[in-house]
Amino acid sequence: MDSKVVDWKVSVALGGTLVFSIFVLKMDPDGAKEAFNHMVDAAKESVIAIFGNH
Repeated sequence: MDSKVVDWKVSVALGGTLVFSIFVLKMDPDGAKEAFNHMVDAAKESVIAIFGNH
């Protein structure tokens, strides 16, 4: 695995999380909760895709 690819993906994920967090702060509480749950599920899927399901 090339470390440059992982670094690029991690940078994009962190940037996306930052932008997503800013939008969540402007949402109503119920919408923010659903958005947070979606973000956590997406993060779990990304970790499984990168490192495998052990």
